[in-house]
Amino acid sequence: MKHNFAPRIEALMARGWPRGDAVTFKLLSTVAAAISRAIRERDPRYAASTYALREAISNAVPRAAILSKRLSPDFFASADGSQPHNAQVADRLYWHRLGQFSLTEEEPRWAEVEEADNKGFCGLTCAALVRGTRETRAFSTEGFHVKVNRNGEERYESVGDSDIVCFESAHADWEHGHGAILTDSAERGVFPPHTLFRLKGIA
Repeated sequence: MKHNFAPRIEALMARGWPRGDAVTFKLLSTVAAAISRAIRERDPRYAASTYALREAISNAVPRAAILSKRLSPDFFASADGSQPHNAQVADRLYWHRLGQFSLTEEEPRWAEVEEADNKGFCGLTCAALVRGTRETRAFSTEGFHVKVNRNGEERYESVGDSDIVCFESAHADWEHGHGAILTDSAERGVFPPHTLFRLKGIA
């Protein structure tokens, strides 16, 4: 299995991920749906895998962010824990909410993200690994597309009729492990399981 993912693992390492974290992330991300389901059902069987996945992602924060020039090195070098004024905000990432490979497929509560709770909050703490992209090929006049692998061949396929969620990471999100982490490309990233998402608006 490791051999099949070798190119992606090498791409992660090229972006600054340590080999062990790159291997852990790539392998566990392929079973992220099972991990998400266990978290939602409070099933402890994948607790070690959940921890390992989050740890691999969090270890990549300074490396992936600095290499992509998302944040300045000073952001991670603040001795007193304060937020530097020159930290740069991560670029926006996008993913579709409905249909195959969607946010809702991985975490059903995304279907209710527009519904406010009894305190007026719209959002969720997502049990799933959330992916996002800003690749040019993901957008066309026909709608949003995702990269899929069919019989060893990678191609982009339309997701059909679905609204698209835009993710923005605030400065503080990086400090608390809730910001988008770039993976094997400067145009693709992930949010770890247990990330809190707040709905800011609907366009």
